[in-house]
Amino acid sequence: MNWREFSRSYFELLYLLGDPWQYEISENERNKYNQILACLADERPRRALETGCSIGVFTELLAPRVESLEALDFSWLAVRRAKKRCRRHKNITFHRTNYLHFNPKQAFDLIICSEILYYYWEPPRLRGQMREKLVEWLADGGKLIVVWGGIRLELDFDAFLTETGLLHCIASRYHVDNQRDYRISIFQKLRKRSGPIENAQRHLQ
Repeated sequence: MNWREFSRSYFELLYLLGDPWQYEISENERNKYNQILACLADERPRRALETGCSIGVFTELLAPRVESLEALDFSWLAVRRAKKRCRRHKNITFHRTNYLHFNPKQAFDLIICSEILYYYWEPPRLRGQMREKLVEWLADGGKLIVVWGGIRLELDFDAFLTETGLLHCIASRYHVDNQRDYRISIFQKLRKRSGPIENAQRHLQ
């Protein structure tokens, strides 16, 4: 399937339903959010990015764990609802934009892509652009957390994201869920002056 078939109007129509993926009430989503936050341990990233923030349910949970957060989504309706939900958090900047058109002013110490990269998997040229953007946006030594699930588990995101050698997968775990299984993988962008990959792993321990 070519994920570019999902146009802006497609998502705007979905968000007319309010919460089309039931992020506010889904036990599966709540479990997933807790697992993503657990990946941060006691870290408090200075600059974080959430791609595909939707109506801001996870954004609201992430904001207190980082110094500053930028959140983006393709849908005007989604971003408007996310802003309203997260209005008490003053460290969030929202962007209504296409992933590939986003141009941040600075690199991020943390990027979270939860069930969003599917839409850039086909054709291969598009997924290549998606990977280039992630590497460009991530600061040296920064952490990338990628989540995918359901039927998309057949796609090997780990291998694709690491095949250029610029991102190193430091952890990947399959989570069995009574509603929908998912995988969470953690990557690090190697520092320009770092030694072997083992040094990068040691740095995150």
